[in-house]
Amino acid sequence: MIHFQSKTHIILWLEKNCPRQAIVRALHEGEVEFLGGFSPVPPTSHPGWIIRVTSVHGKIWYVAVIAYQNRYGIRILKDVPWQYWTGNSEGKPGSLYNGDDPVLYWGRHEHAIYKFIDRVVDNTNKSIIGDPG
Repeated sequence: MIHFQSKTHIILWLEKNCPRQAIVRALHEGEVEFLGGFSPVPPTSHPGWIIRVTSVHGKIWYVAVIAYQNRYGIRILKDVPWQYWTGNSEGKPGSLYNGDDPVLYWGRHEHAIYKFIDRVVDNTNKSIIGDPG
């Protein structure tokens, strides 16, 4: 199994291994934003990296490169699971885990965590309020 050394290494691997030609074409002709590391990458329980690929026509894909135990896999995601982002807002932009804009991603990560906590609290309060006992 290869070990990625940089975001460029991951993107080059994705170009060679992605089964969707539209995404490969967008990697060459469109915009590529490296979002960094995520652990896990749902719906799997494995870590990986997510790349936002935008075609010249504006079509957006969130492409995950997932690190299984002895191989890498590719998944197209509907949304970015920001609560699982593993970067550091004070880290170096462009690193394997921080992504291209770690300060922005840190804010999205924090927002996703607090949004999740609010849902848990709301569900807890509803069950207490709705309890006839």
